[in-house]
Amino acid sequence: MSALPVEPTTAKIVEYKSVQSLRAVAALLVALMHIIYFYVASMKYLGGPMPILATFHNFKGFGGCGVAIFFVISGFIMAYLQSIGETTKFSDFMLKRITRVVPLYWITTIAWAYVINSPGSFELSRVLESLFFIPREDNTAVNGPGWTLNFEMFFYVLFGVVTLVFRVSTIWIGIVFVVMAALGEATGFYVFTLYTDPIVWCFVAGIVIFHIHRFPFVRREATAIFWLGVLLLFSAIFYHQADSSRGVRQFLPWGVPSMLIVLGAVGMEAAGKGMRLFGSRIVLQLGAASYALYLTHSLCFVGISLVLLYKIKVQNYVGPDGAILVYLLVCVAVGMLTHWLVEKPVTKLMRKLMPRKPARLPTNTEPAGR
Repeated sequence: MSALPVEPTTAKIVEYKSVQSLRAVAALLVALMHIIYFYVASMKYLGGPMPILATFHNFKGFGGCGVAIFFVISGFIMAYLQSIGETTKFSDFMLKRITRVVPLYWITTIAWAYVINSPGSFELSRVLESLFFIPREDNTAVNGPGWTLNFEMFFYVLFGVVTLVFRVSTIWIGIVFVVMAALGEATGFYVFTLYTDPIVWCFVAGIVIFHIHRFPFVRREATAIFWLGVLLLFSAIFYHQADSSRGVRQFLPWGVPSMLIVLGAVGMEAAGKGMRLFGSRIVLQLGAASYALYLTHSLCFVGISLVLLYKIKVQNYVGPDGAILVYLLVCVAVGMLTHWLVEKPVTKLMRKLMPRKPARLPTNTEPAGR
């Protein structure tokens, strides 16, 4: 795993449809999980039976595994951008990450703080912490899913420093995590312990996956690796009860299978397999809009729920589980509209304002909310 070359390469840009499809799945899983929790919390007002989706073993919190998938994909994509020589300057690298991640996140965070909630319901300091990715000890954000972006931005900075400032092997990213973990144990400082949660190894795994996914053995066994990961991940529904904590307890049942799924998926694509599985136009479009879906689905819990659950009372017609799925479709529609009407125009504008024109890259090289 070498450092970024001094000059950009002329390597052919690759469209990883498998990655785009997995981003769609990850975003849907996270959104579904939050919708289930929201619906259950609303039952004291809605009445009716408990949704099966909320009582089937540990499925209620299962969608949290989508974050692990996102993090593995982020590591993979950063390694890919490194391999094609996207940029040779740390400032350019971070500017591209910021123009992709920040605008929509700031819009949705401000919406949460000052539009959906009454003005002043969040302390200004907390809003600023969220906007500038300053981690709190409990690692919460004004826009709930934004906690993962603290990890994303830290990983981007670390990746850029290692590969573009010091220009050393990405192995040093793992070494830095180990050193920080040791410092966290010694000092108890929450920043060290937070950023060395075992989930960060999903980023490292994504880097490794990029460098091995074209190996003959991986391409040959990619289908088996993929379905083994799927089987292991879904089996967690029956034995792993998710909670708000992270740590090894969350990492093993979700992180390891997510690594196998991503490795199998990109290995299959490298071998020319699975295009029926990963080539759906609708899924690819949803993958492109996954970041918007990730950041906007919780915003739907305020306005849309009033119409869907309290005015139309869709649960009376399709049952509680049907209402959850209808709600998911509505969130997807909002996410898609946000992607087309807000995210893409704002990102295009931000890139026009950049000092130099960025390289034209496929849409699935852009990180999603994770």
